[in-house]
Amino acid sequence: MSQPAPAAFIDGSWIAATGETTWAHHNPAQTAQILNKVPLAGPHTTRHATISTARLQNNWGQQPVAHRLARLAAWKANLQAREDEILALIILEVGKPRSDAAEEFHRTLSHIDSVIHIVHEQLHPSDAHDQPYRTL
Repeated sequence: MSQPAPAAFIDGSWIAATGETTWAHHNPAQTAQILNKVPLAGPHTTRHATISTARLQNNWGQQPVAHRLARLAAWKANLQAREDEILALIILEVGKPRSDAAEEFHRTLSHIDSVIHIVHEQLHPSDAHDQPYRTL
């Protein structure tokens, strides 16, 4: 069994668990096996994450659409490069057959593509390069 995971990833850093209750994550195929003990974030960690998320959402909304679309495309590329690793984790942690895990993974990539496509279709090309767009 691995070491307990940090409680949260906030502002680009892993935050250590500080007395939070843990949840035992069992292997769905072998329920006696504990894959990890995951901290359940307490009120302090949750408040910290909420404040950070609100600030980051505002910053994201101020970025030009072209920048946000480029970030989405880069995220998709990163996911594609790690497909085998991600599929293995879905299979282990959720207990899905490989074909179902792959379908879920590719559906996620398709959702990212859809967002990029919809934004390109709905915005005037000049808006995509220099105007913030509040809903993406």
